[in-house]
Amino acid sequence: MSIEIKMRFKSFEQDWARVFDFRNSFEDSISLMNFNHCFGSWDAPRISWEVSQGSKKCEIGDNSTCFSKGEDDHIVFTVKGNTAKIYKNGVLGLTSADGLEPLRMKRHFHTIGAMVHSSAATYGAGGSTCQHVHGNVSYFRMFDGIELTSEDVDKMYSRNDEFN
Repeated sequence: MSIEIKMRFKSFEQDWARVFDFRNSFEDSISLMNFNHCFGSWDAPRISWEVSQGSKKCEIGDNSTCFSKGEDDHIVFTVKGNTAKIYKNGVLGLTSADGLEPLRMKRHFHTIGAMVHSSAATYGAGGSTCQHVHGNVSYFRMFDGIELTSEDVDKMYSRNDEFN
């Protein structure tokens, strides 16, 4: 499975801001988010990928893959088996052997730019009441059953200003 997204954060006002969130519950979900609080710096957020399958949960990300404030970011996430990769602007930023491939299933709740349950004060770090992205999503694509290669990602990034 692979996911491609091009977006721009205007600010990092919200911690745990969900770039997308697809779920039935907290036990079956796929999320890509922006963490601001990691490593004690609001200037160095990180991209985090999270998959939940019942009691199994996987979260990968570190400060080597960060969103940029005020700039377009092209992010591609791939996972096959336990191997997960995050690319930013055509460059592989993180590889993890602790990945978890999302279950193929119908999910009832889908959001782009916010957490599904973002109105509840009990969700998010420090009781945050909103995990909306303060920015724009240019496009979002999912590739079901396809693990994009580094060559695919490079080609997509090189052409990301074209409509394709």
